Amino acid sequence: MMQLQPIAIAHHGGVTDSLFRAGQAQKVHDFVKKVHDCGVLAGVSAHNPENIQRIADQGWEVDFFMTCFYYVTRPREEMLKTLGKVPVGEPFFESDPEEMSQVIRNVDKPCLAFKILAAGRLCWSRESVERAFQYAFSRIKKIDAVIVGMYPCFKDEVRENAEYVRKYGKV
Repeated sequence: MMQLQPIAIAHHGGVTDSLFRAGQAQKVHDFVKKVHDCGVLAGVSAHNPENIQRIADQGWEVDFFMTCFYYVTRPREEMLKTLGKVPVGEPFFESDPEEMSQVIRNVDKPCLAFKILAAGRLCWSRESVERAFQYAFSRIKKIDAVIVGMYPCFKDEVRENAEYVRKYGKV
């Protein structure tokens, strides 16, 4: 892996959430230490905002976080208990971005917010995409950034997204 000379390596969010849920957060912490031992920046990705907050509260030596706007790894049991039912596929709840945004603003490390478009669920109109960018940039710190997946086959998503970043991502 190091022959590729990465500048940073992040622990995978789904795995992070699974390990925390299984009481094995130390494995994630050990990963961060191993990455630092290789001489590169170490990050942790998560979908569950509580995991990001816990890492920050415990003072782990992470350099950055990757913070999913949607808690798509929410356990089935939790959804069954709170909703009385379980969706097919990943759950995307409207309240999730605000919950993660609060954590993003609360931690002092840079955060890379991802899935701001709800994995394409907010891409049905130019207006909804713009609202998602506006919302994301209004909820993150100046040292943060967003990661946006694109599928520019039907329109020039790269240009449009760059416009939104220039419009709302001002420092």
